[in-house]
Amino acid sequence: MLLEADGDGGVLAVRYQLARDPGLISLVSAGRRGFDGVDLWEHTQQVGEGGLDVVVTSERPTQAGAAVAAAAPLGAWLAGRSDVDVIADFGRLGPASPGIELALQTDVLLMVVNPVAEQIQPAAERLQGLREAGANVGWVLVGDKPYGPAEIEATFGFGVAGVIADDRRAAQILSGGGSTRKMRRSLLFRSAAALACELADRARADRVEQAS
Repeated sequence: MLLEADGDGGVLAVRYQLARDPGLISLVSAGRRGFDGVDLWEHTQQVGEGGLDVVVTSERPTQAGAAVAAAAPLGAWLAGRSDVDVIADFGRLGPASPGIELALQTDVLLMVVNPVAEQIQPAAERLQGLREAGANVGWVLVGDKPYGPAEIEATFGFGVAGVIADDRRAAQILSGGGSTRKMRRSLLFRSAAALACELADRARADRVEQAS
């Protein structure tokens, strides 16, 4: 499941012509006295035919920021569920962002960047701030040129969780609201799906190890 948790506003509802409700605002409202008994799936929608379950947030920064800030208790509830793996999109997250309390409850917090100097350097400073705040941080690279995972890890000291394909054609189609069904054979879709499965497997293994 994809959870939109960008305090600057969501994009999925606009991009894929989804309703604003249900979504994060309705989910937070349902759990204002605790999430026990809340039906998560009542607050999701699907992107495409048989596609990804998503919890959308408002495209308006004021509404989105308030909803994301109020969603902090959601983290522990989602972490305790065994029926769903959640990827949350926090946007340009920093230590002062509305979603920081929710973000700090994730198994791993990953910065997605193109491995070019003008993106890597400022992103590394954000990662350092997030690590100091208590997050388990790392990189996801879009392509491996001009700098590869080993060089970036050695330079900045943050691990690279994975590399997704620098498939700009597919990215442009998806960012324009194109069909996810038609893009399933693209390098971008396949590499992102493989990384998501790998991260979910790692998180489950870590929880088993911590419990034993």
